[in-house]
Amino acid sequence: MASSATISSSGIGSGLNVSQIVTALMDAEKGPLNSINKSISTDNAQISAYGSISSQISSFQSSIAGLITPSTVKATTASSSSTGVLTVSNDGTALAGEYKITNVTLASPQVLTSDISNTSYTSINSSIGSTGSMTISGTTITPTTYTVAGLVDAINNANISGVSATVANLGTSAAPDYQIRIVNSSDTAATIALSAGNDFTGLDFISANAVAGSVTINGTTVSRSSNTIKDLIPGLTINLVGSGNSTITVNQDSSSLSSKISEFVKAFNTLDKSLKDISSYDATAKKGAALYGDSAINSLRREIRSIVTSTLGVNATTSYNRLSQVGVNFKSDGTLSLDSTALNTAISANFNKVAKLFSGTGDSSDSKTLQGFAYQLNTVLADATGIDGLITNRKSSLQSDIRRLQAKADQEQLRLDDLQQMYKKQYTALDRTVASLNSMASYLTNQFDAMSNAKNN
Repeated sequence: MASSATISSSGIGSGLNVSQIVTALMDAEKGPLNSINKSISTDNAQISAYGSISSQISSFQSSIAGLITPSTVKATTASSSSTGVLTVSNDGTALAGEYKITNVTLASPQVLTSDISNTSYTSINSSIGSTGSMTISGTTITPTTYTVAGLVDAINNANISGVSATVANLGTSAAPDYQIRIVNSSDTAATIALSAGNDFTGLDFISANAVAGSVTINGTTVSRSSNTIKDLIPGLTINLVGSGNSTITVNQDSSSLSSKISEFVKAFNTLDKSLKDISSYDATAKKGAALYGDSAINSLRREIRSIVTSTLGVNATTSYNRLSQVGVNFKSDGTLSLDSTALNTAISANFNKVAKLFSGTGDSSDSKTLQGFAYQLNTVLADATGIDGLITNRKSSLQSDIRRLQAKADQEQLRLDDLQQMYKKQYTALDRTVASLNSMASYLTNQFDAMSNAKNN
């Protein structure tokens, strides 16, 4: 019996697998789109890596913040021998030494009190009349409620600088006698006037004028209108709290400076390793890190290492100009190390000059070579992550590239969608054609078989 070959697979009419054929053809066509998506993925990985580096830089800057300027180095600490007489705070710039403060008398503010000899108020809710107002330092005050408490509230709610009001019972619980007290802690008198024709019931005030405080330093007595004195000893804020004598001692803060330099070394090594690792190549895995070969990262790492190995300029206020002079050196593995003994010896010999080795001079007109190592590193890193910095620009460039690639990917996807529809139509038509041919072949085979059987019979 004669037979005819047919295309056999599961199709619409012929068994032709249109879906499988179209999928295979589309997989072959997706090469360009896959390449674009891979580039987008690489760009996103690099943006993420730059974000990680920016975070590492921020951590480094925080770690060295205490070394960047003379005020943050905190060159000295200050203490009071009698905190019951005065307390002291230091901005770090006070000169070391002892300051004997004697004959302390406190400044007192102007105080105005209601004259209880004229009028007795037996309750904070006692009436002071029904109309009227008062003026304190040019501010007119009209109570909402004409009672002792109402007037006190109105004064405090007026928020007059340095002025506050209270009420106190100067009598007994059986025979209360409430007095209004107004305190003016500012340097100027808080003049009080009642409005013309007021009906405040017998409300008169007695004024006790402000009294300046005084201290004796180095045999000279000086007066101040406030108990907080900021202009007596440069760098110190003195708070007078009681009468008497006290000695202010200002010492170099050696341990704090040593700790900050130790932290500087650790923070530098952490940042340097991060920059190295994120731009390295793993020969074993034969794979580069996210920013392998990145010029921006390599340039930044070279610059910060160059700063650390550089020699600073020297002027009248500096003598150290290399980190190695205070025990900070590179080891053979490329990391920084700290010789604590050498550092502490240098700090003991000249605290301020060690501090200046790291901090800025505080003078923007000074040349870069006179600015300390921590100051220079912070400046370079701030520039790198700033608005026009190399890291910021690189991230911006990558983001622009992603937008370009995404637009290209969208166009490629449209092309693939159209191509897929065309393939479906073509192979569906082919399936129908093959089905028709198979049907005809089957018909002819049956006819030939019938003719053959008839002849044989």
